[in-house]
Amino acid sequence: MSSFRDLFKKEDLQKIFKAGLNRGDVFIHDFPNIDHLKMFIVIGISRDILFTCSVYINSKIHPFIARDASLLSLQIPLLKSDNPFLDHDSYASCNSPIKSSSEVIQSKIDDKSCQVIGQICATDLGKITVALKESGVLTVEEVQLYFS
Repeated sequence: MSSFRDLFKKEDLQKIFKAGLNRGDVFIHDFPNIDHLKMFIVIGISRDILFTCSVYINSKIHPFIARDASLLSLQIPLLKSDNPFLDHDSYASCNSPIKSSSEVIQSKIDDKSCQVIGQICATDLGKITVALKESGVLTVEEVQLYFS
């Protein structure tokens, strides 16, 4: 049985994916060296070259981070009540953004190791965006690339 995807060429699927990729999209992915599926949020997108800046979602704050005020300030609370894809209240970890291209995300969707699961609420997207832009973990050029 063929699927909807079978009706399109790979290049066409990539164009559709790029056109539909938005800030706030939440994905779940089987990352290497992590023993469980991990959620990440697309926070910034460069439309010119289609690079994304994403952050991980964590269930709890690691003790190492909790002891460092600057790292702790980059853990943005996410409430389950505002984000129905969550099983419980969690945190967006803005201290080490993930930088990747839409092609990489699309290839992970194609190999079934990644899927979209929802959209972060607008309030949380705003808080995460401000935290990343003001954090110093991105260069001035990266802030311009992802948020202009």
